[in-house]
Amino acid sequence: DGEGLPVQREVERDTVERDGPKHPSVGRYKTLVPKDADFFLSYAAPPGKAAYRSTKSGSWFISELCQVFTEFAKDHTLGSMMMKVNSRVCERTSRCLKQSIEVVSYLRKEIYFFNN
Repeated sequence: DGEGLPVQREVERDTVERDGPKHPSVGRYKTLVPKDADFFLSYAAPPGKAAYRSTKSGSWFISELCQVFTEFAKDHTLGSMMMKVNSRVCERTSRCLKQSIEVVSYLRKEIYFFNN
């Protein structure tokens, strides 16, 4: 009799209309993607914080970014690789100096660099 099983209901879709001037290429039921969607930004340090570099090996951020992408780009997402970059940068220490990176993501999907 289905007792105890979750009830599946058809979800009614909400119609969303645009306020303001009509855009000639947009119909009432088309989905608009915001202009800032699908951007991924990463900075060596958050605003107001210092980013460090070695006089021999260069920027901590760029060094770790290159190493992580070389090691993991074949089978990891951009987001997971940037988490590894941040972890590695955070683990670096030089004369008690510490750093973390900043990642800003407006992505709507996972990004892979290679199709395996």
